[in-house]
Amino acid sequence: MKTNMNHPWRTCFLLLAAALLAGCGGSGGDDVIVPPPGPPAPAVVDGVFDVAAHIIFDTCDSDSVYDGTYAFQIDDQTFTMGDTWSGTWNPKTASGYGESEHTGYTVRVCTVNRWTSLTLTFSSEDEFTGSITYHQRVEGDCQTPCVTTWAISGVREPDPVE
Repeated sequence: MKTNMNHPWRTCFLLLAAALLAGCGGSGGDDVIVPPPGPPAPAVVDGVFDVAAHIIFDTCDSDSVYDGTYAFQIDDQTFTMGDTWSGTWNPKTASGYGESEHTGYTVRVCTVNRWTSLTLTFSSEDEFTGSITYHQRVEGDCQTPCVTTWAISGVREPDPVE
């Protein structure tokens, strides 16, 4: 059976289908739902924080302890935590990433590099959570590479009474 491609009903059907598809495109933008912005990040200023840490992952058999009191210095783009970590600060998210100094040594055909990295996010101007990760990278066969991670939380110390 031979069909006629120029049949008037076929043309009407194709025009109707095209019109329906074009109408479903949604070029108006009225039906786009934009969620409201979340609360602004807290404005965090310099201070002294009591930090608690506990190991959550350990392939280094570490006995390092990061509990203690640390002074924070924070500006628009950088921060430091104590004398160990410095890095980038994002005031839009009240979060930072920093690293300690990378140290290492080479013995014959083996090179060992060690450092710690720090991530933290403030939930308020007085509290944060994050992690410290110890990295040991090895090139050669003298030692085994390893990683240990501590979950940390910090609370601002009250200002001393004068």
